[in-house]
Amino acid sequence: APRIKEFFGDVSVADTMGKLYGKNVRIITSVASIASTIGSVAIQIKLLSILFSYFLSFSSIYAVFISSFIVVVYSSFGGIKSVTFTDIVQFITFGIFLPGIALVVWNTFDTPAGTVWSVIRVNPLFDYKQVFNYHDPKFYAAIALFLYYTIPGLDPATFHRILLAKDTNQVRNSFVISAILCLFVAGIACTIGMIILSHNPNLNPDNLVMYLIDTYSYPGLKGLTLIGIMAMIMSTADSYLHSGSVIFSYDFCKSLNIKINSDELLIARVFSFVAGTFSIILALSANNLFQLLLLVGNFYTPIITMPLMLAIFGFRTTSRVVISAMLIGVLTVVIWRIFIQPIISIDSIIPGTLA
Repeated sequence: APRIKEFFGDVSVADTMGKLYGKNVRIITSVASIASTIGSVAIQIKLLSILFSYFLSFSSIYAVFISSFIVVVYSSFGGIKSVTFTDIVQFITFGIFLPGIALVVWNTFDTPAGTVWSVIRVNPLFDYKQVFNYHDPKFYAAIALFLYYTIPGLDPATFHRILLAKDTNQVRNSFVISAILCLFVAGIACTIGMIILSHNPNLNPDNLVMYLIDTYSYPGLKGLTLIGIMAMIMSTADSYLHSGSVIFSYDFCKSLNIKINSDELLIARVFSFVAGTFSIILALSANNLFQLLLLVGNFYTPIITMPLMLAIFGFRTTSRVVISAMLIGVLTVVIWRIFIQPIISIDSIIPGTLA
């Protein structure tokens, strides 16, 4: 947090990179950030469409269009107040619903501790010998995934919120509080996953949330749960659309000297609709949520996160070196995804980031 102080006053991650390394780096950062934003919104639209499709019996295509319309309109006209409001609902949902549903699911067993422990003891997913089996190709894919998640995100929305802080103490306290709460939420989520695995070991992981709501919620609670989940999805989507629209109107257009007579708020709203359209296309083309999540990481981490992290820690270089590194990262990701990933099933994020 103390190292972020010099960037206070910047508007976005592209603004920061531009001040460090010039206009060309600002443009590249803008494009990568916008691509990451569109991908992140696509994930939320896909999640919302799955809920609509399952509970309201819509066709998946209609569900994508309806969910994207709700997310984009809400984000475009809600502004920062909508982001804050849905964040509060998201916090309540995570803080109250998840522990509550964990208790409900736990109490469905006569001897819950014994049942869960027997599954943990027998299921190969929890066998450390399987986890650290160097001859299993999944081991190396898991190591790459582990490395990816140890790298601080610093995505456009997160960095945007850091820049909004009043001082470094607020940044530090926010991260400490978030770390504690996220650890609690992740622990509860993993516990629910283990209990459900004990109850239904053949369940498709993509259907876990729907199964949870359908099986363990009564009508009133089911409605509240769906409202809470929708608020969680919209909270994340409008955070990314908000930061993406700022980058587009403030960084991308200004860097290319695009003169638009309209005010920046109108440009930001137009961007939300355009980004929403691209997010629909991406959401329709994705079959697997987890693969979509990793694909979005490829838009940003190998290109922006590394030079940004090094800059934060005081390692500065020339714009030519940074642009070269960004291009090498992009080329590595493309070549790896086309020629190597189909063979060894290791995602291209870490190879691209290392390059």
